[in-house]
Formats: sequence, structure tokens, C-alpha cells
Amino acid sequence: MRFLKIAFIFIIISTTKSSATVFYDHWLSCGRLYNNIVDIYECGRQSRENFFTQNNISFSDPRASDGNQYEIFLKSLSLNVQEGKLNNNEAIKVWIDETNYIKRIFAGEQLAQQKQLEIEAQRRYQMLGDLRDYFWNYGK
Repeated sequence: MRFLKIAFIFIIISTTKSSATVFYDHWLSCGRLYNNIVDIYECGRQSRENFFTQNNISFSDPRASDGNQYEIFLKSLSLNVQEGKLNNNEAIKVWIDETNYIKRIFAGEQLAQQKQLEIEAQRRYQMLGDLRDYFWNYGK
């Protein structure tokens, strides 16, 4: 019985998870290829643009707003390096620190959503058990 409960919860959770690309993934991938913030920005911008085109997503889509803000942040870093206001190492450090901060926030949100899904799955499982008991005992 416990195995069925766990399997049911797993099915509920796995069918509601999203496999969407997180907005900062485009630039993190580029950060593995390039050492210059200008190149990282340009590569990530192009990667995100290609992703949007392939998935028929608009930059004005509400789901894109966090990524739009992140892109503006990286563009600003890139421009500051090009204008000599920051050196590349400083810009890379700011980018990494800010991205790690965002990732921690995002992970916390994901954990809260996961917990909520588990609670909902347990509630549904209990409801099914109650229905089963009702119909099992109906007419006795």
C-alpha cells in the first residue's frame, strides 16, 4: 500500500514538472565557451533568440520577463567593459555572483513548488482512498 502511495505521488509530481530552459542557462553555456563577458553576452543573447524562435515564444511573453531583465543586466556589464568602466575580470565576478544569487532564489522557489505539489498529491491520494472506502462499504 505504501508503495502505491509513493508511486501515485511520483506520477503526480513528474507529470506537473516543467522541462523548460531556465533563462540564465543560455549564458552559463556560453560562459563555458568564452572568457570575455562581451562574447558571453553575445553568445547567450543569440542562444536565447534561437530558443525563442524554435519554440515560437515572443520576448513580450510574460514568462520571458525574468530573462529579459537578465539580458539587460548582461548587456550593461558588456557595455561597461567595452567603455572601460569595468575590466573583464570584474564583470565576470559580478556576473557569477549575481547569477549564483538568482539560482539560489530560483532553487528556493522550485523547492516550495515541489513541496506544494507533494501536499496536493497526498491530498488527492487521501481523497481517492476516502472514495474507495465509501464505495467499498456502500450498502453494507
